[in-house]
Amino acid sequence: MKYAYTEWQFIERVGDIRDIKITELENSNILTPLDFERFKVNGFDPLTNKHMAKNKTITVKSFEIVLYSQNNKDFISLTDMARYRDAARTNYIIQNWLRTRNDIEFCGLWEQINNPAFKRIEFDAFKNQAGANSFALTPQKWIETTNAVGVISKSGRYGGTFAHRDIAFEFA
Repeated sequence: MKYAYTEWQFIERVGDIRDIKITELENSNILTPLDFERFKVNGFDPLTNKHMAKNKTITVKSFEIVLYSQNNKDFISLTDMARYRDAARTNYIIQNWLRTRNDIEFCGLWEQINNPAFKRIEFDAFKNQAGANSFALTPQKWIETTNAVGVISKSGRYGGTFAHRDIAFEFA
């Protein structure tokens, strides 16, 4: 049996509106609850019967920024955002951002709210060291030491540093 859903019920059931194309909204009059679950969990588009790509891009001021989805959460490439400031040294831009006390506190607060496995004692050590001239913090060190989930560091061809959209907006 099919159930009729309005466009806004579709958005509410599936999740974030930014993940949905306009054509999907126009064609979404009749979908089963199973269709919604496949779309939500496996990246499956029930309207075209195709799997969607995990990585998407957006263009901001003629710069392409990669969006990455993992566990139904959106991550934005900090590397691409840093490329806007200095294309040759994106890693330094991100490391300098992670050095400041305010940004470490923001990331730590985000992790405490969203990550039950976050290591608060290690976070406090970083917070106390923040701002010192000798203090350096890489995304990899942040992730490994505190068990952070809001920042992802991927190596390889399509790698880079990705952050949950809340953290990425703070970085911007």
